[in-house]
Amino acid sequence: MDPPEAMDPPDESGDPTRVGQAAPIEQAALYRTVIENTPVVIYIDVYEPGDDQETPLFISPQIERLLGYSAAEWIAEPKLWRDHIHPEDRPWVEKAAADASGKLSADYRMVRKDGGVIWVHEEAAIIGGRPDGRVLWHGALLDITERKEAEAQREFAALLMENISDAVVACDRDLVITSWNRAAQDLYGWTPTEVVGRPMREVLRYELSEMDRSDVWDPFAEEMLAWRGRAIQHDKNGSEVLVETKGLPLRDAQGQVSGYVMVNREVAEQAEQ
Repeated sequence: MDPPEAMDPPDESGDPTRVGQAAPIEQAALYRTVIENTPVVIYIDVYEPGDDQETPLFISPQIERLLGYSAAEWIAEPKLWRDHIHPEDRPWVEKAAADASGKLSADYRMVRKDGGVIWVHEEAAIIGGRPDGRVLWHGALLDITERKEAEAQREFAALLMENISDAVVACDRDLVITSWNRAAQDLYGWTPTEVVGRPMREVLRYELSEMDRSDVWDPFAEEMLAWRGRAIQHDKNGSEVLVETKGLPLRDAQGQVSGYVMVNREVAEQAEQ
């Protein structure tokens, strides 16, 4: 096998787009190759003087994966962008685009060709004007549906936590408090700011009640899936609070215990027999 031919070194100009006597790389072709292989949709629109309707000059082929339209369809129909903004978002998005003074940054929903709804993040900026008054906009659209759905789930969980009537306390593997809902504040008198980051035992100063000692969770027991029992705890003023506590270990994506969550409800002491 013949040895591979040595590559010609860059020319003396230091221009990385030149190799030996080879012609410079065509910048337009290079640009197109780069943007057509990025995970975002890149576009260039032109605005005519006195016209609030954009005319698409270029759209990368990723638009088909994002919204279901080919680049050719998108270029041929200037109204596709506006027509596919979600009806609830269209008024403010159009206003934001009209009021933008050189730059636009927005999150909004769009309706796909198949009727599905997705979230997109758009970043756009004016890249130049023409002597005839036309303005060029260069922008990018990124699918952020998964991020928005995750945010919605977190917001729902936070809302649920704040409106549940039982005290919900979460902690890490070392039993350091990581979350403290409104009902916990009402029951114990401590605000989340005062307790998050502190050891749970230090805050609640809890003792296991004699009648339920064998039933209450042991965080060091192996393969513990859940617990239920009673404990004598203390509020911010030092008063005793008898609670029924239920809880579960929290597990990460690998199934390893990452913390614990407890739901505590105050109960009246049983009368002596």
